[in-house]
Amino acid sequence: MTRTTIAVGVVDNDRLSLEMLKRIVLQQPIFTLKWAVSDSAVAIQSCLDTASRPDVLLTDMALDGMSGAEPVSYTHLTLPTIL
Repeated sequence: MTRTTIAVGVVDNDRLSLEMLKRIVLQQPIFTLKWAVSDSAVAIQSCLDTASRPDVLLTDMALDGMSGAEPVSYTHLTLPTIL
């Protein structure tokens, strides 16, 4: 079976930016929004959970308590299939 959509997880600590990114993802028929959160730890846990694991992690580069690269690096090292 061929997948017809790409599941996206979004993390951004700025509520307005998070809302805008959600809208952009939802407007594209190739994407499904798996989740959108403002906490990087929640994003990492969501990536690790098979029920909520996205195909793509879209992140802000300046999160509270860590850079946006940190959850991406951790997730990619743990689950290299997530882009």
